[in-house]
Amino acid sequence: MKNIANKNNSNTDAIVNNASASSYFSIPVLFCALYLLVHFIPDLGSNDPIGPQWLYLSLLNIITAVYIFYSINQYKKYIPTIISSGYFIFFIGYLLWITASLSYAINYTETIVCLSRIFTTFFAIFNLLVIVNENKEVVKKVLTLLLMILLFESLQVLLNFISNSENYDLDNLILSLYGNHGNKNILSASIAIKIPFALYFFYTSKGTLKKWLSILLLFIAITSLFILNTRSTFLSLGVYFVLLLIYIIANKKAVKQKLVNILFILLILTSSVLTSNLLIANVKNNTNAQAGSYNNVLERVKSIGFDETGSSGRIKLWKHAFDYFKNHKIIGCGYGNWKLASIPYDKIDLSTFTMSYHVHNDFIEILAETGIVGFVFYAFIFVMLLFYVLKSLFKSRNEHTKTVSFFVLLGLIGYLIDALLNFPSERTIIQTLLIFVTVIILQISIFEGSTIASKISNLKGRLFYILFMLIIIPLIYVNYQVNQSLKYQKIIFSEFGVNPTIPTSEVADIPLNIPNLSSTAFPIKQALARYYIRDKDYKTALTLINNSEKDNPFLFYGDFLKTYIYGTQGNQDSSYYYAKKAFYERPKTLGYFQNIMVIATQKKDTLEMDKAFKEFRKNRNEAIAWVQYIQSLYYINGKPTNLIKVLCDSAIYYYPKDTALNKIQTQLK
Repeated sequence: MKNIANKNNSNTDAIVNNASASSYFSIPVLFCALYLLVHFIPDLGSNDPIGPQWLYLSLLNIITAVYIFYSINQYKKYIPTIISSGYFIFFIGYLLWITASLSYAINYTETIVCLSRIFTTFFAIFNLLVIVNENKEVVKKVLTLLLMILLFESLQVLLNFISNSENYDLDNLILSLYGNHGNKNILSASIAIKIPFALYFFYTSKGTLKKWLSILLLFIAITSLFILNTRSTFLSLGVYFVLLLIYIIANKKAVKQKLVNILFILLILTSSVLTSNLLIANVKNNTNAQAGSYNNVLERVKSIGFDETGSSGRIKLWKHAFDYFKNHKIIGCGYGNWKLASIPYDKIDLSTFTMSYHVHNDFIEILAETGIVGFVFYAFIFVMLLFYVLKSLFKSRNEHTKTVSFFVLLGLIGYLIDALLNFPSERTIIQTLLIFVTVIILQISIFEGSTIASKISNLKGRLFYILFMLIIIPLIYVNYQVNQSLKYQKIIFSEFGVNPTIPTSEVADIPLNIPNLSSTAFPIKQALARYYIRDKDYKTALTLINNSEKDNPFLFYGDFLKTYIYGTQGNQDSSYYYAKKAFYERPKTLGYFQNIMVIATQKKDTLEMDKAFKEFRKNRNEAIAWVQYIQSLYYINGKPTNLIKVLCDSAIYYYPKDTALNKIQTQLK
């Protein structure tokens, strides 16, 4: 009797699940829609939209966890199956290893910030998989939601491009097309990863209307991709269509149907290329601007290459990260810390306070940050996904499951291509797409054909989710602090490089401890110190600078600020010391060069002036360096010596059209 009762309960659960899945207003679909809503969250005053987006996801995770906690009787049976899967075993191993990098990270606070994002991703995957569980109808509705978002994003690109075609040159117009994604490359990746689901709609559509709607959607999406000009997404498209052609040919459908599908695909691609080329040519004709970085799809494809130019400098970044790994094989620079470890490699390449924030390859970046163990864990997270989806594709007895497996495989490939060429692990919207790709793969693989039986009690299930919530709450705090910081960063860095004008009271409340680096890895305390220096509150400024020395130990901007503070206070020896330190550590930074030249001139230290000039010129032979050096020598001598005249003639030889040099030459005559 007990077995019969259990069986009846099981059947009842299945009926309830199927009934709820049949409605777009079911709980599983609602939660999926809420996670996908991240696509529509703007920056809300932050310097980067990922601030409010990561905060939103972490808040949604706690809401989802609370719902599962109170509905544990319905969901407890899925928890053991999920947590014991190979995917989650490797993911948990990866989380433990990268958390351990807190002990050796260059900046452990930055590790905490980045950990909050990967943990948020983990809990989103787990929660959604528990809620979606066996309900295949939910997956169908999720695919529909993804297609609606794809249509919105693509139309937004096309309409904005067309409506502004007379207002901007091509480069600036394309760069302005980013929506809520931060930049146009992220929007491109978002569209590219969703295209396989539009292909699924095209491939499975039965009626004429649905088929033509799918063709129209693909045309709009692919045309928008060609307009966005992101070459990595062109590679994704190429892989999609090659694999799709193979899939169509290998499928058991009638030859006529195969030919029709192939012809439609060729029609979509051809019309998208022609349309995007016409739209781009129209902008060029309207603006008459000089040739820039962007062009029509055919020209952009030609520019792809395996050299520094064709890879947009990626090869150099990969070499730097591999070199770092060779010297740090077991433990790297700490999770999320490549932006700091990269600076010594770039110190003679970068002329400003910028740095290579990412390797433009998530796998190589993890290798440099966490060593070989972290890399293996990270790589096997995706190996397991590939194993599961390929197993479903080739082993499933359900033809529809095989079809879904193929197209979700394309979505995973789209993400992996982006991960090999960019840095999607940081971008909230791209991670949300990975979350749904992962949930679909795991749903059709670990649940299909397996008997799901309750192996834990309600109490154990609730204790499990209490543990989850105890971890999620600190993640919310970190993401909240980051979002608050980004709001202030938008103010502070809007006037970086010029004398600050905003009252200190409007920026003084910026969080200083979490995070302690800006979105561009700049020490926040040092950026804030500029306001106190302006207010002549040098004590507070020095305290901020000294407290931030370890936040980014490779930028030396704090030493640059100390030069001014000590110089203003009459401590010329300390001022000179920090000027030298900053310049010779970053010999290509113009501000540091001008700083040391001014103080050396005041001290009449011609040997140091000559040394600094040669060092700067070796890395950055520009007219402004000659102007600074000649003017300094003139100031010391008080008259135009033969050396000054010779230097001026040499400078004019290199830069005959420079206004400042020609003015100096006129004054020397």
